Amino acid sequence: MSLLKIKQSYHWLGKNNCMKFKYLTTLILWIIAIAFGFSQSRFSKHQLESDLDNLYSVIYDIHPDMFAVMSKENFEKEFDKIKSNLKDSLTDFDFFVKVAPLIHDLEDGHTALRPPYYLLPPLETDIFLETFPFKLLMNPQDTSLIVMKDFSGIEPIIPDGSRITQINNYSDKEVISKLLKYVSGEKIAFRMIMFNNYFSIVPSVILPVICETSVFTINYNINCIEHLKTVKSIPANDIKEHFIPQEQSDMLGNQPNYRFEINKEHHTAIVRFDSFDLNNYLYTFLDSTFNVINEMNINNLIIDLRYNGGGNSRVGDEFFQYISKVPFEQYGKTYVKVSDVLKEWEPEEYGDKETSSIIIFEVDELTPLRENPLRYNGNTYLLTSTDTFSSATDFAWAFQYFKMGTIIGEETGGLIVCFGDMMGFNLDNTNLHFGVSFKKFYGYGATDENTHGVIPDINLPAEKAMEKAFELIKNNTL
Repeated sequence: MSLLKIKQSYHWLGKNNCMKFKYLTTLILWIIAIAFGFSQSRFSKHQLESDLDNLYSVIYDIHPDMFAVMSKENFEKEFDKIKSNLKDSLTDFDFFVKVAPLIHDLEDGHTALRPPYYLLPPLETDIFLETFPFKLLMNPQDTSLIVMKDFSGIEPIIPDGSRITQINNYSDKEVISKLLKYVSGEKIAFRMIMFNNYFSIVPSVILPVICETSVFTINYNINCIEHLKTVKSIPANDIKEHFIPQEQSDMLGNQPNYRFEINKEHHTAIVRFDSFDLNNYLYTFLDSTFNVINEMNINNLIIDLRYNGGGNSRVGDEFFQYISKVPFEQYGKTYVKVSDVLKEWEPEEYGDKETSSIIIFEVDELTPLRENPLRYNGNTYLLTSTDTFSSATDFAWAFQYFKMGTIIGEETGGLIVCFGDMMGFNLDNTNLHFGVSFKKFYGYGATDENTHGVIPDINLPAEKAMEKAFELIKNNTL
């Protein structure tokens, strides 16, 4: 199918974008929602087959190694099975339910089929779906399923904080395994974080589909005592406002991506980057931050990337000019898949390249340190979590590889060797949004053996990382 049949919703995102992927995706989908209205349309079998063929065609044409994890034979076997089961009069949600698990089995966090716009914040549209009557939390630490809120009636049937051990004939681990197929990512823990933070209503809406019923027999544990209750599904529209409270939405919208503070008790500077957005403010922020650190003679710096989902890698390059003691580089080599879309968007660099070819960019020399009177020479601690992804992972790897300080927290959700720089599209008929990686990145000094996240020097739950950093600082000053 022609790439021209795909609606291109934005350029590309990932290692070199200047807006955080998850926020931009939500904004784009919200604009689409306004443009196309709030009703759920139904599509013919022919339309759905066309979207499915286009989806496969675009990923195949653009992705540098589509079958790195799942073989082409297995993918096409499942693809044909899905295609044969498509029927007339299905909605975009029906299509998403059938197709998303296959795309996410490719295990590329940047290549994904996104849920319909009305399942994403701010959830202000009418949702004509039945839903599991509880807000759920997936705990990445022990892969448990926790009830966060009960919407089944005026009085809660299952208390908040209860651990669900079984739903109908599925154990909690089986339920989680099935749900995680509806969000992309290389690591299970990262997928859980995405569900908890950004797609929180999706598990509840997907559960009736997984269980093939609107009646749920639930085994749960509270205070070490086992209980059993039976509940019915409820309209999703009745509970949507509970999945992103207005005050939380306002807080997220007004919160700056770069923050700096001085902890007077520990005489420590804390820089928190929630996104690697590249903008003019970055340079002012870094200069003023390290000017204060220099003037106050602060010898301990904590860099907090626990909530950073990525952005533009040039933010990391600029940051390293203030904290690195040696020349550095974030990437050793990059594989780029040349597609017709890439040639159209970047004609000067790729216009004369052969379609479907792979271009390899290798780094010949490290990025030199420029003269910088504000360069920091004290102790540096980097905090990471499962939520640390994409360019934030690349920053953490270079930080570790070039020995800039101590990393504390959890293994990053992003991998040291991974796919990235995502092109985004909308399918012709269902209008579902999807992204496709067109590059493969190798962190500097990494090989194909490094298909894991950045492993901290001190591995512990992310919520304890700041406390641990202060403990180390205190011990170093005694």
